[in-house]
Amino acid sequence: MTAAMKRTLLLLAAAAAMFFLGGSGSASAGQGVIAESPGCGFPRFYLPHAGRSGSLPDTFPVRGPAGALFGRTLRAVRSQLVWWDVPMSDGVRVQVHSRLLPVLADVAENLAREQAAGRSYRIRRADTWGFNARTSVASQALSYHGLGAAIDINASTNPYRPDGRLITDMPSWFVAAWEKAGMCWGGNWHNTKDPMHFSWVGPVGSPSYATVPPPLPPLTSKRPFTDEGGRHPIVFGRNENFQAVLDASGDGAPDVAHLRPWNDKATVLELAVSRQGYGDCSVWRWWLGEVPGGEPVMADVSAVGRPDLLFLDESGARLVLHRYSVADDYQPAAAIRTEVPTGLRYTFGDIDRDGAEDLWAVEPADGGLRIRVWSAASGFTSVIAEGVAPGVELASGTRLATADRNVDGIADLYVIPPRGGAYTIVAGSRLDSVLEVVDGPALGADDVVGVEDYDGDGRPDVQVLGSDGTMRVWLGNSRLAGVTPSSWFVPDGFRCPEGTLPYFHEGRFADDEDSIFQEDIEWLAGRDITRGCNPPFEDRFCPEDTVTRGQMAAFLVRALRLGPGENGFVDDDNSVFEGDIGALAAADITRGCNPPRNDRFCPDQPVTRGQMAAFLVRAFRLPAAPNRFVDDDGSVFEGDIGALAAAGITRGCNPPRNDRFCPDQPITRGEMAAFLHRAEALLPDS
Repeated sequence: MTAAMKRTLLLLAAAAAMFFLGGSGSASAGQGVIAESPGCGFPRFYLPHAGRSGSLPDTFPVRGPAGALFGRTLRAVRSQLVWWDVPMSDGVRVQVHSRLLPVLADVAENLAREQAAGRSYRIRRADTWGFNARTSVASQALSYHGLGAAIDINASTNPYRPDGRLITDMPSWFVAAWEKAGMCWGGNWHNTKDPMHFSWVGPVGSPSYATVPPPLPPLTSKRPFTDEGGRHPIVFGRNENFQAVLDASGDGAPDVAHLRPWNDKATVLELAVSRQGYGDCSVWRWWLGEVPGGEPVMADVSAVGRPDLLFLDESGARLVLHRYSVADDYQPAAAIRTEVPTGLRYTFGDIDRDGAEDLWAVEPADGGLRIRVWSAASGFTSVIAEGVAPGVELASGTRLATADRNVDGIADLYVIPPRGGAYTIVAGSRLDSVLEVVDGPALGADDVVGVEDYDGDGRPDVQVLGSDGTMRVWLGNSRLAGVTPSSWFVPDGFRCPEGTLPYFHEGRFADDEDSIFQEDIEWLAGRDITRGCNPPFEDRFCPEDTVTRGQMAAFLVRALRLGPGENGFVDDDNSVFEGDIGALAAADITRGCNPPRNDRFCPDQPVTRGQMAAFLVRAFRLPAAPNRFVDDDGSVFEGDIGALAAAGITRGCNPPRNDRFCPDQPITRGEMAAFLHRAEALLPDS
């Protein structure tokens, strides 16, 4: 849907006294079309950056997975457009990509069944659209409309809402007719809502496609891996932990995965994603807890468009894959008990074009390399291809990878010698055939190698993460003219936003580096009075966040080393702080939040500075005293504030003058740390 169309709809909405768009997130003039956000499982592909907003020329290169499916330029996309007659309409026709037709045939069949059952939803010509070669709003990326892979239906009564509010007149059965065919409905998006919008995010999950279609011809010609096309410092640096270079975020470009030990026993999975330039702001992470032994591997064995994390268990005669499912935010899933013999070398790559990566088991054989490929669809219990590649050696330190070198839609095997140099590629379509031996970059013993399509032309490139923590990329093709190789997934000149938390930081927390309370916060952590604000990671303190009464109870219980206690409060039964609140009540430090009855504690209510003074005075048994503050004369906490000042625990709220206390102002976590640190002499020994 174009920006002009959206502006027209807003005018129509105003004339009809209907409220469609509002809030601070509405589309700006000239920003193009809709901003698409996740909400239909994992997309099979993300869309390339354009470097600008608005209309795009036919020469625009459609790089990455979208180009493989729809055409490598907008001209190629246009050449494959067809007209589709929209069901339940008065003859509305829209332009779509020809590869969408089998899916839309299913949509039409689903709607025909609904119509036969007496249901109808009239689709209007005036606000229903298909192909439009423009960008999306938020990211300056090509829209699904620009691929002929999206249709907007009845836009005026199903408006785009950047505020996330869903307004639609579409019946649920109508939406289901599209979703059953494999289309994504914009009404299910997480960040915004666009119920007019149906888009196709790939053949996996579409009943009309049994396999992924072969990729369309690439934009370039094949070359050796000798042209260095880019280099990127990786936020993790290079270390002894497991790291892998692969497309882990689902955009087609290489990311870097990292397994980070955490708190002795636990492990965290981290990604430095390509779309944020591999910097501090690029890190996605998942808490894994304790992980099993075995070699870690990442592979998309479930055809969801992003890889699971697997641990290869070779303790028995058959390989067991302990799996952390990406579809469940890397929670442990049922182990996969394969029929694959142990003691071999393994890698993963899709050989039957079903979207899931199959398991390649490799071992030396007389005169070459024996390869068996086990089907992901069978749970790795059946061999779907095997052969001996003649003359190929498997020395100690040899690296294995898969990628589609000949662009036929079938993964090929890369056999990379320990020091690099001559890379042997075995054809996935013929495992008894060496496709080519090609020059590639030299390697160090600890270098991590990936093979992904870095420049988005349709041919795989080689990435090497070296000991200096920098990923260098060698292109496997001629260069695209007029574009930076990485500009399709990260804009030229991208920098992490100001205020991004540092990955490496001093002390316990990443977000107190610029806080005036940093010393107090680190002292608090050192005494185990705080454990952070972001469990289970607990590497952030959130110093500017206000303290709730429940959090305050936990702070004081840990600071004072209070034992457990019960309370009569009726509103903390489901609070994680119930035990802390009970301990505070038993010590007569709290009396409730609803005098005179005081049967409620209000655990989620912010604590004011005046209330905090009262809590601390009771906790430390401080005597009342006068004070110099000019803003607490009418406060019920005036005596408590004076006692706190006399004990040197508070200095005021308006430095450097500090003649005000701000008793009604909520206390922040940083201020709380300072109060307790100044009261250190009154605390029990740690």
